[in-house]
Amino acid sequence: MSFMPVAELKKTRELWRRLDEDKELVITRDGRPRAIMVSIQPDELETSLAEIRRALFSASVMNIRERALDLPDPEEAIAAAIRQVRSRGVESAVEPGPDAYRP
Repeated sequence: MSFMPVAELKKTRELWRRLDEDKELVITRDGRPRAIMVSIQPDELETSLAEIRRALFSASVMNIRERALDLPDPEEAIAAAIRQVRSRGVESAVEPGPDAYRP
């Protein structure tokens, strides 16, 4: 994997040489990775794009799952909220009114 600063993208010969050689090129801005260029076959554009999108989607789902592990247990949070409301004597406020069962 090769890295190239965004300012050097104007050097097209160097860009194509490195992309042909490494097949992947990480574009950096202020020294930090910002984009990835991937060498593809022209007749495989749609397939390559679909695979890249699938990989990005999978990475996003994994990231969300990992963040969800740090969240409090939703069942316990709901139970705590119910206990808090009931301890204030507000449980009659949640009972359905006479119009609740009308179609």
